[in-house]
Amino acid sequence: MLQHTKHRAIRRLLSVAFICIAVIAATSGCSSSACLNDIDLRGFSIVFEKGACFGQCPTYRATITGERKVEFTTIAFVDPPRAEAGTIEDKTMCEILSELTESGFSTTQSVMAPVADAPVTRITVKRGSLTHMVEWNLGVPKNLRKLHDLLEANTYRNPTLIAPEYK
Repeated sequence: MLQHTKHRAIRRLLSVAFICIAVIAATSGCSSSACLNDIDLRGFSIVFEKGACFGQCPTYRATITGERKVEFTTIAFVDPPRAEAGTIEDKTMCEILSELTESGFSTTQSVMAPVADAPVTRITVKRGSLTHMVEWNLGVPKNLRKLHDLLEANTYRNPTLIAPEYK
């Protein structure tokens, strides 16, 4: 019972933190970097992971930090090869922050189907000492589709991460 209460309190704190970020971002104008002026993103990160399957699924881990850095770790079957580090623009960070709130990420629960060969996708958001993780293995949860697509576009498909010899 105590564990359940603790998890609810953490989800509530994350909700408040994401709402505050979104309100600041929305009122500051997310079409430019102005939306980040009043947000302290030290200790903030989003980890986007694609898991393995029995075939040749791209398997990787990507982290977007509050400093707009992208760290990419190839685990298997990523072609063309990616650099280990890249960046995103301030505008993109604003879009991601807004979508975290609009999607209801902080209150979304993991959805795992009992299927052996369904790669697990995981999004973990850290803000200071607070962490919330959502994972699924069959289809992106409807409320997270836009967030998933933003993260995939700015990590796995991020042109700053394509190895120079493949550009």
